[in-house]
Amino acid sequence: MKTIKVVLGLLLYITFIWSNPVFVSFINEIQTLPLSEQRIEIHNTPAFGGSTDLSGYWIKTRAGIANINPGIVLQYNGFVTIDSTNTTGIFYINPDADTVEIYTNYDWLIQSVIFPGQPVGWNKAPAPPYGGSISLYRSPYYSNMYWDRINWYIDSTPTFNATNDNWSSISGSVYNLQGQPIAGLFIEAKGLDGVMCGLSDSIGHFHIPGLGFGKYWLTVWTHNNVLIGNYPDSVYLGYSEHISITIYLPYGGIEQNPNVTLDNSSVLIPNPFRQNSLISLALPYANTVSVRIYDSKGSLVTRLLEQKLGAGRHQVGLNKRLMPGVYFLDIKTDHETLTKKLILIN
Repeated sequence: MKTIKVVLGLLLYITFIWSNPVFVSFINEIQTLPLSEQRIEIHNTPAFGGSTDLSGYWIKTRAGIANINPGIVLQYNGFVTIDSTNTTGIFYINPDADTVEIYTNYDWLIQSVIFPGQPVGWNKAPAPPYGGSISLYRSPYYSNMYWDRINWYIDSTPTFNATNDNWSSISGSVYNLQGQPIAGLFIEAKGLDGVMCGLSDSIGHFHIPGLGFGKYWLTVWTHNNVLIGNYPDSVYLGYSEHISITIYLPYGGIEQNPNVTLDNSSVLIPNPFRQNSLISLALPYANTVSVRIYDSKGSLVTRLLEQKLGAGRHQVGLNKRLMPGVYFLDIKTDHETLTKKLILIN
């Protein structure tokens, strides 16, 4: 019977988060060592509304089940620490590797956290070190996905019953080749130890908090999910380390090979590109094709093509005269997207 309830709970949980663009989470921080300090912090997210009576809720690890004692209430946007003193049953978290789950009084699974796990994010986290904890960070931004961005990081100074802190971060500025700041761009830091993003402001400054120890690669996206550049080197962060970098767009030279494959289609893109140059597409089957050009700030310049094409060869050229400079060509088919940097010359 409990198995049926868990499956039903998962279905309701999936339905809930699909209709609400948030990641529903209760588990906010976990400490495993020393054994006398084993504990789990629960934090009420806005998705759950008001206060929550935890009577009948239970924690499951690989060692067994611990039932939360009656009378424990999690206030709205509040914190509750769960340990062996306010549970009955088996409250034990394996410091080396474990899965921590929390269930409602209806035996519905709310959240599962696995450690150690990679890539870090959602339900995978690093293993907590001795005296430290793994803590959850939730991003206020959206980047290339509909739901919240969250990340688990190691906190050397646990903050149970308080807001998490002591994460690592990357800050900096983003400029075009003329040295002008670019606002409204998403800068994403991604690695096996987490994914997080920041948003450039009116002076091009960005801040990416909530990162953990590890190596990250940075990419730059427009608000409509067009990749327009990257930071050329990986960025290494230590525990609670904060570094600053500068990104100039676009990075990299002219791509020498004009032939690319998109959705099993052959695409020929001359580069450098001239006013009278043509983009050639060889489609093996009918496809809806979109061809757009963006400037270095990610703003749409022109739509070259927006229609369904039959199988065969097709060509498309510029439909307006553009100033020489750096542009980005965005080609979409029914199943894939290709973004290429173009150097337009006279």
